[in-house]
Amino acid sequence: MDVDVSFANDLCSGIKIASNQYIENHTSGLASGIFLQSIKGNTHIYSNSVIRSNNYGIYLNFTNFTNITGNSFYVNNFSIYVPSNSTNHTISSNTFFNTTNYSIYVTNANNSGTNITSNIIVNATAGIYLNNASANISHNNISEILRGEGVGIDLFSGDNNFIWNNTVNNST
Repeated sequence: MDVDVSFANDLCSGIKIASNQYIENHTSGLASGIFLQSIKGNTHIYSNSVIRSNNYGIYLNFTNFTNITGNSFYVNNFSIYVPSNSTNHTISSNTFFNTTNYSIYVTNANNSGTNITSNIIVNATAGIYLNNASANISHNNISEILRGEGVGIDLFSGDNNFIWNNTVNNST
């Protein structure tokens, strides 16, 4: 699927997916760029440009086994949001620029099987945030977080987290 989506009304989602698919899109100026609902296996989200989403660049709701790879996120509130009802995701080789809140936010997903690897995060309020979640976080390059006063990787709580070989520059 290759779709260009741009709406003047920022109260909608650009693409709402309710079945397993390969997704390649360009979204701009939406409440949520890509919203996945109740998908239980093997969805690939790749080569997307998600620009100025007021809420979420990608939101995974009741979704499992999603591979989010090679996407670009510009000026989003939350670039990737993984709530408690979603598990077993791979978030890799994405670039995040000027995220106003969190670039990658994983919440209440203990034993989630989330892997966050080889992403580039530049100029965000916070880079990667885990709230009562479990994840493997490696080989990410995080810089210029809140002009040197934000957090590159924020682990609020959770068990079985493995964090290694990340680079965090000009952050706290």
